[in-house]
Amino acid sequence: MAGRKAIERLGPFYGATVVNATQMGRYVKPLLEQAGSEFWTYDCNCHGYNPDYARCYAGLYSWNAGVKGNYIWAYTHAHWDERDHYTVEPDGSVKVHIGRWHSRVLPGAQGPIPTIEWEARREGVDDYRYLQLVREKAARADADPQIVDEVAKWFVRLGYLVPWDDLMGRYHLLVPENGDFDMMDFFNPYPLATPAKYDAVRDQAADFITALGGQER
Repeated sequence: MAGRKAIERLGPFYGATVVNATQMGRYVKPLLEQAGSEFWTYDCNCHGYNPDYARCYAGLYSWNAGVKGNYIWAYTHAHWDERDHYTVEPDGSVKVHIGRWHSRVLPGAQGPIPTIEWEARREGVDDYRYLQLVREKAARADADPQIVDEVAKWFVRLGYLVPWDDLMGRYHLLVPENGDFDMMDFFNPYPLATPAKYDAVRDQAADFITALGGQER
């Protein structure tokens, strides 16, 4: 839920409140903090083949938002009252009938088959883990104050690279004729956040981790 009144009235009764990615705004975070409910996010607006958005959503998007949970529509065989959107052929291959199918993982003869978006999501998870390790090392009492200051400024710059609170507006700009946000398959709402940029972020994170040193806890 994302409505102000809904959060104010229902938030105190839940340990976590889930807000769809296209409905997230900066007003949500303080309302949830006041309600004592954790900030989580969910998304189902892709069909399994948008690696740019998948990596961003699991990584920098969620990092900048500061959410405690991030999850997606991962497994399904049909959508609402529609017929199945895949068939398993005699040779074991899977034929997908693209419609309102939102799964990131396909059923296969020998088990689940990850889509390119699922693979990219894992890359985003690793991006997040790099950033989290930087934060943990910078928070140590023996951390170099100068490096800690550089890290803080860097985190601010990452917020400008992927602003988490205006996804709906960005999607409108990309697909102005589509108001239902039901298919983000071929659009990168954050065009400055390219694979090369993600790699640069990881490299910078690794440099900070090395510079901050210290023993692992």
